Amino acid sequence: MIRIDHFALAAQTLEIGQEYVRNITGLTVPLGGVHQGMGTHNCLMATGDDSYIEIIAKDPNQPEPATPRAFDLDNPATVAKTAAGPHIQNVILRTDDAARDLQLARDAGVDLGEIVDAARGDLRWVLVLRKDRTLALNGAAPPLIEWPAGPHVSHTMPDAGLILTKLTIATPDADALTALFTAINVQDNRLFVEHGSEKHITATYTTPDGRTMVVG
Repeated sequence: MIRIDHFALAAQTLEIGQEYVRNITGLTVPLGGVHQGMGTHNCLMATGDDSYIEIIAKDPNQPEPATPRAFDLDNPATVAKTAAGPHIQNVILRTDDAARDLQLARDAGVDLGEIVDAARGDLRWVLVLRKDRTLALNGAAPPLIEWPAGPHVSHTMPDAGLILTKLTIATPDADALTALFTAINVQDNRLFVEHGSEKHITATYTTPDGRTMVVG
């Protein structure tokens, strides 16, 4: 069974991303760490039910990575969109067997890429990413992540009481995305797919004081 792990909110800088989330929710997402060799760094906050929000940006203190940055961040269209303001670039789904689900996706006609080792400090995990770091189904297909066994990584993150209640992926490829989710056994009642003229992802939250807020 595959569930929402987190989403990547792309921003020109972490400070811009933090201000964007703070203006919507009233909360500041704390600094996370550096993805050495991948050219990015992030801010992280737990959002309930083994999930979290990630603000991701290019790390100006790293040299250009040997491969494009993850999640299609170096695509000129993504760069232009990020320059206009922070936005949810993609959802990342959690699996307990990346190799199995990569093959299931291929059997269903969607190539999610290859297994890539990743790290932040002492933390290690694997991602399923394409070699060129583009996202399948014209950007709508979420990458997969597999964490080491044990408590979910969000349990070690700051938790201010922000709770993810709904995440919607709107895309012209809604039918193909729904078929992919069926093939790899995505089961998360917070995750919705709908038709849209272009890819657009929104996340709905309950704030600590009971308000409902949308990040997109």
